[in-house]
Amino acid sequence: MKPFLACFIVLCFIAQSASSQFTIVPELRSKSFISTTANLGLESDVINQKFFRAYYNGDFLDRTLKNSTLSRLTENGKLAYYSTLGAHYYSRAYSNEEESNRFFKWHIGLAYHQFLETNFSRDFYTLLLFGNAQYENKKAILSPMSFESLSYYDLSVGMLHRLNHFYVQWKIDFLLGNQFNSFSISNGSLFTEQDGLALNFDLHWQLKRSITSSLTDVNGKGLATGIKLFHQSERSLFSFELDQLGLIQWSKNLSSKSIDSTLVFTGVNIGNIFDSIFVDIKNKEDLKSEFIREHSISKFTQSLPAVLKLNYTKKILNDQFSVQLAVNKILRKTAKSSIDIGIHYFINPNCSIGLVGGLPAYSRWNLGMQFSYYKTDRFFFVVQAPSLVNSFLHDQPASSFWGAKIGIHL
Repeated sequence: MKPFLACFIVLCFIAQSASSQFTIVPELRSKSFISTTANLGLESDVINQKFFRAYYNGDFLDRTLKNSTLSRLTENGKLAYYSTLGAHYYSRAYSNEEESNRFFKWHIGLAYHQFLETNFSRDFYTLLLFGNAQYENKKAILSPMSFESLSYYDLSVGMLHRLNHFYVQWKIDFLLGNQFNSFSISNGSLFTEQDGLALNFDLHWQLKRSITSSLTDVNGKGLATGIKLFHQSERSLFSFELDQLGLIQWSKNLSSKSIDSTLVFTGVNIGNIFDSIFVDIKNKEDLKSEFIREHSISKFTQSLPAVLKLNYTKKILNDQFSVQLAVNKILRKTAKSSIDIGIHYFINPNCSIGLVGGLPAYSRWNLGMQFSYYKTDRFFFVVQAPSLVNSFLHDQPASSFWGAKIGIHL
């Protein structure tokens, strides 16, 4: 049971890192710079902070704690995890002045990305936490259910140049796939007869994965692209971005299995049905031979979770404040469009602190802070905690986002 839970509850989406100090966005300045970025987030509309912390610390998950999450789940629940760790170099601008249409610079970067998304029914989640004893003489509906996780390296190269009133940034990403794992239940139910004498399955389940044993494994290769448009005026900044639009072809350490059957099992001692089907299928060989079909596969292609980002920032009140609105969409059917709102106070022209929050893609709400500091032509850093308030509300659905960006002008 625990291996599946570990896969199911791994450590979202970080609020947009476009700086509210839009007059000194590093990418649009003439100086060259290097920067490092770290983003981490976890969100769910069902599972709360207390549950995640208890599981992470290895504490006992008592029935009260389990029920506290189950009480929020009416139909389907969601959980997602995102993380990025990367470094980038931007060259100096090849132009005499920034306003020239000859303004352009090149950039190169290396990053490691992780992504996890799952969608699950109430009955599936109940079976996962409590087993099937309470479904005696009842039918548990297991669908719809989907799970996807992947990790990959990204080497990007690109250009940024001025085109009339816009700055245009584009890139090509060369991808090295580390691991991929997905399974889904398009239609499924489980009926447990009285006293557990028989299990009646109607299940349409598919699994496809490329398993890795270390962070250095390369199990696939691919390409992606991205484009970003900036429009900057004296008191406002507008940007539109499409990022990580691409594919990875997985070709090593592959596994593909499926279940498409209506079956009745009697006299089979199954300690935990999910461990038997989803995790440890080496046991129960009789069950495996009748129930699970293995498919030969040499390669398969999977799209990345591309992201659309729209951001608008405007200075107000004699340039002492700025307001920011961002709308983002992950191109996955489970994700909602997220909305981020912020208001930032400029302590001085190079330093700001802001109150940020919004409606995330997989959770319910978040509220926190952001701090930015730019030392002219020397260094800059942005620290984001857009769910700082949520981290103190242990009984609320998880919204845990953190990020930092540090750069040095050369």
